[in-house]
Amino acid sequence: MGIGLGLIIQTLLIAAQKAAPVEYMASATTLFMFMRVLGSSVGIAILQSVLQNTVIPKLDFLSARYPEYARVFSSSLNDQGAIYNSGLPDGIRIELIHYYVQALQRVFIGGAAFTGVGFLLVLGLGHIPFSRKVRQTTQ
Repeated sequence: MGIGLGLIIQTLLIAAQKAAPVEYMASATTLFMFMRVLGSSVGIAILQSVLQNTVIPKLDFLSARYPEYARVFSSSLNDQGAIYNSGLPDGIRIELIHYYVQALQRVFIGGAAFTGVGFLLVLGLGHIPFSRKVRQTTQ
């Protein structure tokens, strides 16, 4: 997602600037950047909530099955390196990784849904030509 966003963000910024009158170009740029940061923050919060709500019940299930590793399971929420550095048996580690993969699949599906909604919203936008005559001012 970072690569795709990095490739398109400048184009979107230029389109926002061209859509605004010259005297409001700074405001349009600021609003665009603010909305980008706000959307990223809200999106991360929602998708992190999906991840946590998917993986925590699975970790509780694993903790009930393997109580001797409950501390490792709970610490894996904040530090995924604990999955590999804690001495978990291979079978349990694979099961734990599988639960994280399932949670990330749900996050991906949620991100795809956001993308689909965004695409549908973009269909209603009108065409804005990029050619604009700029007046030179004399001082």
